[in-house]
Amino acid sequence: MMRSSGGTKRVIHIFTAAVLAFPTAAGTAEPRLPVDLTSHETAQYNVDHTPGGLTLSGTASSQGFYVSPPTATPFPVMGIRTATSATRPAGTGIVVELRGQSVSGGWTEWRTATADSSVIQLPEYARSVQARITFSGKEHLGKPAVVSLYISPLGSHDPRPERQANLKPFSSRVYATRIGLVGERTANGHVIRRRDRFASLPSRRGLNSDDTTNDYVVEICYSRTNRCARAPVWDVGPWNLRDDYWNPPASREMWQDLPQGKPQAQAAYADGYNQGKDERSRKVLNPAGIDLANGLFWDDLGMTGNDWVTVTYLWTGSAADDS
Repeated sequence: MMRSSGGTKRVIHIFTAAVLAFPTAAGTAEPRLPVDLTSHETAQYNVDHTPGGLTLSGTASSQGFYVSPPTATPFPVMGIRTATSATRPAGTGIVVELRGQSVSGGWTEWRTATADSSVIQLPEYARSVQARITFSGKEHLGKPAVVSLYISPLGSHDPRPERQANLKPFSSRVYATRIGLVGERTANGHVIRRRDRFASLPSRRGLNSDDTTNDYVVEICYSRTNRCARAPVWDVGPWNLRDDYWNPPASREMWQDLPQGKPQAQAAYADGYNQGKDERSRKVLNPAGIDLANGLFWDDLGMTGNDWVTVTYLWTGSAADDS
């Protein structure tokens, strides 16, 4: 589960939006498209719409998010520059992620900018872009707020963005644990039920925006019972929060020296990788790469204890192979 915490000293940091057009190397202006932050129809949780912008709600919860309506781009793009106007009191946080609707119709994974860049690179060409803004903090620290968000598509107007045909979804054998935690909320705002059916992976890149969307689905097969089941990804964990181990090393957010398909927690537990600790310096006590909700674990797969399973990350394949 996603958890956030912060200090008590309150200092306001203001990130101002960039100029109306970004110059390119050729001297022309990049298009600058506003992202709609006012919709009440999209996925959102624990946020308030105010005249001063989009803010974290003043409840006891420490996290909220807003997903924007898609913004069409003038040409297929992979690189997108972001410009955000926001206020962020010390101890609070704002994370802006983007994903793209590919030329083949599906959604890419979510991506964030690196620490030293305002440019977000999508994993494939997209014809429209959607933003997800996640707020974290506590009421006594003040409310983080986003006043505006602009995106500027970068690159060629003719990138030849055909997607590879007959791409098979990636599969790997990983250790699965049971979530439990009935009554608590997942990273996308879902309240966990006693016999729930969803999965958790240790990266926000494959996290569905809420519990009504199934853009990111895994298929889990358990050899001891010869059962398979599919489930949406509604939470982040186990252990890490930025370990998209199903991606090739070059595009993995962290731990790029590990092979594709090997979770960092597995390497830490079995091989002493990163001194046996996860990304938050906690000692890794099992090699888990996926968490399964109770109904999925007990009823669908027939599991009685934590064990190894084969997971297929269905969104990593072409639409023709997702059936």
